[in-house]
Amino acid sequence: KMSSLLNGGSRLMWGFLFDKFGFKKPFMVLVIVEIVVSGMFYFVGTNTVLYFLMVSLTALILAGVICLTTPLYPKIFGLKNGPFVNGICIALYGFSCLLGPIVAKFIIKKKSDYKMLYLSGMVFACIGLLLTMKFNEEPITIKSNLREKMKGKYEDLKEKGKEMLLKVSNK
Repeated sequence: KMSSLLNGGSRLMWGFLFDKFGFKKPFMVLVIVEIVVSGMFYFVGTNTVLYFLMVSLTALILAGVICLTTPLYPKIFGLKNGPFVNGICIALYGFSCLLGPIVAKFIIKKKSDYKMLYLSGMVFACIGLLLTMKFNEEPITIKSNLREKMKGKYEDLKEKGKEMLLKVSNK
């Protein structure tokens, strides 16, 4: 229950951080926390308080990933394709969550296998940090052709309005 509350509640914090700092800085913090959690998860499993803290941090990380990446889809893929790509990514994200129990059931045979699982997650998080550091962030501006389409029409309407005013004033 706490995980759900933290995940849902922290989305407001991640949204605020995104608005204030953009994508790159909050996401780097998120990935660094993910590296720490992945590196420590196996070792804190016997300590209830530390385990609870790690699970809580995981809930914050998951909320941050959703909040920080979702606004990028329309920026990268456009207004038309952004929601579609976001839907595919969310579906794949859900599918990847199903892989955890599958891996646990078929691949993990002894307790020490979990250590390799968490440490491999840490390696992927380190790769994510390196990729995030290379990410070239530009301010998000969603481009619309409406202004350009309307520009000529606005000028035409302005001229027609002047003509109508001249006709009315001359009568």
